[in-house]
Amino acid sequence: RVVNGFWKREDILNQFSLFEKYYPNFDEIKTYAIIGNHDEYINGFFEKQPIPFKHELRQLTRYVNNFYVIPRSVWELKLSNVMFHFSHRLYLNPIMCEHKLQELYEIANGNLFYYDRYNVLVSGHLHKGFIYNNTYDNKEQLFLGVPSATNINKNGVVAYIIDINNADLGNINNMNITLLLCDNNNKISEGETYCWNFKGKNKLLKKVF
Repeated sequence: RVVNGFWKREDILNQFSLFEKYYPNFDEIKTYAIIGNHDEYINGFFEKQPIPFKHELRQLTRYVNNFYVIPRSVWELKLSNVMFHFSHRLYLNPIMCEHKLQELYEIANGNLFYYDRYNVLVSGHLHKGFIYNNTYDNKEQLFLGVPSATNINKNGVVAYIIDINNADLGNINNMNITLLLCDNNNKISEGETYCWNFKGKNKLLKKVF
């Protein structure tokens, strides 16, 4: 809630309390979260208006054992022969960091400049799911947009299941990306599955959900 252009401090604290109380705490299911632009704003807000240490976003994991907040908006993960890049918002140019992905047409028009070290790049921010492939310096890269589970995207694709398949020698050969759909009754069902091959050529994927 915003009053006269300012966030109400008690509303934000209430949201943190609800999260701590109701977030499912199962050791076998771990959640890793990257902070987004609103999270960065809230952290800055709390720096100006001190609050109990437990409510700083990156400290939530101290109270919810299976929830981890990555204290930045970019995260890399190497699994065997595949390098994943996770970010709240993709930087289209790693040198000019102010050049961020704002609209999907930037991907569609090939307006990309990225290091070839990444095989898969995952981004949020746009509230739309998308699957795009791109060739950079003769190397295929896959771009995945994390769909929104809010009312901005209420009855469409709200998440992906990614199944990574290892070969006998430990290298990753391929992965399957299955769409999760939400209907008017908030019932989740599986949709189409796309296969991405790390060892060979892939068909052209230019899909928005």
